[in-house]
Amino acid sequence: MRETGTHLHPVGVGTITLPPGWAERLVPFGVEDGLKNVWALEIHDLASSKLIVGRDKDYDFIVELLRRGLIELQTLLARFVALRDTPYAGAIRDRLAHLAQHLDRARLHAEASAVRRILASDPSHP
Repeated sequence: MRETGTHLHPVGVGTITLPPGWAERLVPFGVEDGLKNVWALEIHDLASSKLIVGRDKDYDFIVELLRRGLIELQTLLARFVALRDTPYAGAIRDRLAHLAQHLDRARLHAEASAVRRILASDPSHP
């Protein structure tokens, strides 16, 4: 948008996977700039959606959110693990393992250990 300097990328709900309750957590966006009826995903829901996709750039995005203090790891993990009741449940363990690796590479070792504790808590489910 030229007036606000903000680039919006609308995505249809059918093209992404979101944790339960995401609609109740939507955040109004751009009100101070005169935008009406524009809503954004709450940041942990967005990060959960990125994590289920699992591309390198998605892990990098999550690492950067953590570094900047824009998300809390425990909230992200709770939202992400809630996806076990979706068709993508089989990907959860793999995505968490890759997240731990990316966190270690980023020298966020405490966060990587927290992710590994989730993995170790139940071998059959994250």
